[in-house]
Amino acid sequence: MFRRVKASVLVCAVLIFGIAGQASADTPQPDGPPDKGYHSWCCTSGFTLSATADAAMTWLRTQTVVQTVFHAPCDAHTDVRWAQGNVPGAYGQAVCTVRTNSDRCDRYIITLNKAVIDAAKHPASQRRKTTCHERGHTVGVRHYFENDRPGTDTTHSCLRSGEVPTADQSWHTRYGAHHRTVHINPWFE
Repeated sequence: MFRRVKASVLVCAVLIFGIAGQASADTPQPDGPPDKGYHSWCCTSGFTLSATADAAMTWLRTQTVVQTVFHAPCDAHTDVRWAQGNVPGAYGQAVCTVRTNSDRCDRYIITLNKAVIDAAKHPASQRRKTTCHERGHTVGVRHYFENDRPGTDTTHSCLRSGEVPTADQSWHTRYGAHHRTVHINPWFE
């Protein structure tokens, strides 16, 4: 009887751990993977956060193998278009607007909700984290919640969802090691 109970507890623990692992940040992006190659970007008319968007592109380029290039003006070949607008209940969003024949995302629009960002407890930090976060989605990385960090990462990255709890933390502009080494770099190498 003791062995059966012990075995049942072990099986339940494995199932619970397995289910929790499946709920992590490593589930596929709902928009599918991005196209490969360099990632071009532009700012749409009326976008007033271009310095922060430029910084987000630099953070991506310096932390990963992804090459970025600025397009002015936006054209049919631009991968990421930065825009401002109302995003109900969110600081921002990244949405795939054009797919390739191989079902990869060829074009994203990142919309930043400036009014909500400016109303955050730490607006400058929230703006940096949100631009890094939404940019991460365009290279195929999912967000995560609270302390449910992906893989073996022990520190936060900009893919953590929600409001920044404190100002000026390095993770507000950083992609985690798991996102870089398991998702972003292998896809773009």
